[in-house]
Amino acid sequence: ARAMVLEPKFVLLDEPTIHLDPHHNIEIQKLISKICCQYQMTILHVTHDLTHIERWSQKLIALQEGKIVFSGRPAEILTPGNLEKVFQTPFQFFSDLESRQKIIVPKV
Repeated sequence: ARAMVLEPKFVLLDEPTIHLDPHHNIEIQKLISKICCQYQMTILHVTHDLTHIERWSQKLIALQEGKIVFSGRPAEILTPGNLEKVFQTPFQFFSDLESRQKIIVPKV
C-alpha cells in the first residue's frame, strides 16, 4: 500500500509468494500483474520458482555470482542448458497437457 501511494516507476519484490499455498500464490500474482498494468510500473520480482517465472514474467534476467548470465524472454532463456549453467544441476521439462505451460523441476 505504501508503494502505491508513492507512485513509483519500479517496485522490487523479493520472493513475495514463497510461503503461500497455491490458491493465495495465484491470487497475489494476479494482483501484482494487475498493479503492473494499471499503474504502468515495472515490477522486479525475485524468485527461484522456475515454473512461476515461465507463467508470469515478460522478461527474465538470470544472475550468477552477481553478474547477468542471461537476459530475455522466459521462453528463450528457460532452456535445460541455460538452467544447468546457472544452477549447476540438470532440469526436467514437462508440459501441462491442458495449458501447454512448461513445468520445470530439477532432475533428481
